[in-house]
Amino acid sequence: MTPKLTAGDIASRHATVAEKDGIPIGFYTLNEHEDYLGIGLLFVDRYIIGTGVGRLLWCHLVQHAVSLGARLLGVGAEPRAEGFYQRMGMVSRHEIDHNGERLIWMTGEIGKVAS
Repeated sequence: MTPKLTAGDIASRHATVAEKDGIPIGFYTLNEHEDYLGIGLLFVDRYIIGTGVGRLLWCHLVQHAVSLGARLLGVGAEPRAEGFYQRMGMVSRHEIDHNGERLIWMTGEIGKVAS
């Protein structure tokens, strides 16, 4: 499934889009919560996976989180993305059910995750 990013998401969710030759190849969104900064979506086109774009987006995401004053990141990760987030320094906490979808709740402290 390819996630959809709406104009409203871009305006309200700290969205950043990665492009190659003017074509979107990945993006992330952030959701501000009282005690953590949530990674709403972090998506890289399947044909781009393994080229370093995910890592570049991650580094930008962490810099953005720092600029927002975040100290803790949180994400409900799809199981196939758990390894990526672990390599970035996130820690798997427990499984959660999100609208019938099994996700892994992961957290990472700013300063301890890759940047």
